[in-house]
Parts: sequence; C-alpha cells; structure tokens
Amino acid sequence: LSGYFRESVDDFFIEDNEILWFNFTLYPLPEENALVCGYIVDNETSTPLEDARVEFTWYDAVYDHSYENETLTDESGFFFMHIAAGELYLDIRREGYDYYNPYRHDVFENSILWVNESLIEETIEVDIVKPLKAIYINNERLIPFRKARIIGEIDIEANVFESWYDHGEAQRVDFYIDGGLKATVESEPYVYTWAAKTIGKHTITVIAYDFEGHSSSQEIEVFKFL
Repeated sequence: LSGYFRESVDDFFIEDNEILWFNFTLYPLPEENALVCGYIVDNETSTPLEDARVEFTWYDAVYDHSYENETLTDESGFFFMHIAAGELYLDIRREGYDYYNPYRHDVFENSILWVNESLIEETIEVDIVKPLKAIYINNERLIPFRKARIIGEIDIEANVFESWYDHGEAQRVDFYIDGGLKATVESEPYVYTWAAKTIGKHTITVIAYDFEGHSSSQEIEVFKFL
C-alpha cells in the first residue's frame, strides 16, 4: 500500500483444503521533515563530480523497518534529498572512483545534514598469483611452504584489478627478475615463463600500467634451484 512499509511472510506451507490467514499491521512511512545535502569532488583535484550517485537507507531499529532513496549530483557536484529524521546510512559511488560508504549519520527533525565528501579515483592494482608460498617442480605446485621454492621452469602469473573487488585490464604488464626486465605482456593472460637455469635467491617484480598512466607493482622473493 502506498505510503506504508511493505510487510511479508516467508517460509510457510499450506495443506490441501486448508485456509491460511495472514493478518498484517502496516506501519506508515516516516515524514521526510529533514534534508541531506552536500558536494562530491575529486580527492586530488577538488574538481566537482557530476552524476555521482548518492543512495541512502533510513532505518528504524525499534520496528526493524527501512526504506531507500537516491539522487545524482549536478554539474557543481551538489546533491540534496528530503529525508526522515532518524538513523541514516549513505553510499556514494561514481564510475572510475572508489566506492565510498561514510556509515551512519543521525538526522534530526527540521534540520539539514551536510555531507561533503571527496572520492578517490580508482587506480590499477596488480597481484602476483603464481608463484605463491609453496614448493614448485616444473611449474606444478606440490605443497605449501613458508616461502616460494622453485625447481625447473615456472609461469609467473599476475592478476590486474581496477579496485580491490573489480577485475581490470592493463595497458601492459612488465615482469622483472632481480631488477632486469624480462617480458612485457599487453593482453591477458599476464604470464611470463621463467625458464632460466639458476640456483639462489631472486626477486620477482611485476609492474602493471593502466591506460591513464597509473601503475601498480608487487614483488616477491623466491629461491630457485634450477
């Protein structure tokens, strides 16, 4: 019913020739007698971010009710929404920027809540996924170990992310052994096969570059036996 919180019943079973009665008490949606507003800008340049999505969830802990609404920032990075007094949670996101959740705010009747935030631009992240801390023989992982131990050739593999949860694409990925560039890979899979015969400790470094000029690196120390 418009103007009321939704109620439902889950996990019920009805027998043949049986009547189940469900009686509901509906609670009205709260009056939106407050305002939330603010500016969203780039963290590094302070440039206003247009079309950043601002979502809120209003929550009533007493009756376990909640409702949601959302809006977009304008060309000046400004947004505003009418909201109800109470417990409020905001999510702010924009394509190309890290997701931002400023957690809980308490809103009071006939008041204005200002939320001015700066978003951090997403940059590329790289992770060496092979070798891990284990013993490898001819590219096969045998058992976990406190450090990587390699016998024979091995594929050095890297994964690229645009944020901590999103798979990404790199302009190129460079593979280094002890500071010397061994390979540049410009498309997935980002893999370099290290076949050189050597005995001793080595440092593997992987550097990924995105199309905007950002870079990310990771290095690991391994011991190679052949």
